[in-house]
Amino acid sequence: MKLSYLLLLVILGCATKPVEVVPAPAKKLADSTQDAVYARPYIVQHGDWLSKIALAEYGDPRAWILIFHDNRGTMRGVGNLRIGSNLRVRRG
Repeated sequence: MKLSYLLLLVILGCATKPVEVVPAPAKKLADSTQDAVYARPYIVQHGDWLSKIALAEYGDPRAWILIFHDNRGTMRGVGNLRIGSNLRVRRG
């Protein structure tokens, strides 16, 4: 039966067509694993800016880029911090 099926595929030309191999989607890490990298959420207050938060959290105002990249899905731009919003801050 298998041989006749393969023969039929060859006759119809199906067996000679390349097969596209699609990799299985990568498993998403559990949220608890991803959140383990972050110390705690930082709540933006009046007068905060990324370099000020970076100085307080990491001791280096130039580390603002880490905060921006970790929160780029929730921020519209570097200077667009909303009071009361939560920022994810990595453990220093």
